Amino acid sequence: MRRFTPLLIASLLTGCAHDLTQHDRIMRKIETVMELPAKAYPLFAYRRYYAASNADPDLVIGVYEHGGRPTRLWTEWNELPILLDGGCSVIHVTFRRSTGRIESTRCN
Repeated sequence: MRRFTPLLIASLLTGCAHDLTQHDRIMRKIETVMELPAKAYPLFAYRRYYAASNADPDLVIGVYEHGGRPTRLWTEWNELPILLDGGCSVIHVTFRRSTGRIESTRCN
């Protein structure tokens, strides 16, 4: 049994590695190509929500909220937060999947 231990450990560890989901790849792409507004906090200071637009599935909408635990979440369109804070404590992003480009980035 002892000589099988390294093989068993290696096979268990490869099960831990996973491919990024489609949503993870889209969120990563957005965060790679976007430029935050001049008065914005650093990207990783925001809780970042993303969803495909209900009206146009090729369009991804991002809502960034400063404060709380910074994280990145894919959600449903109707679950995107509606935030009324002013300035760059809330940022709205639109991204076109087919072109791989940011269409707009603005502070609330």
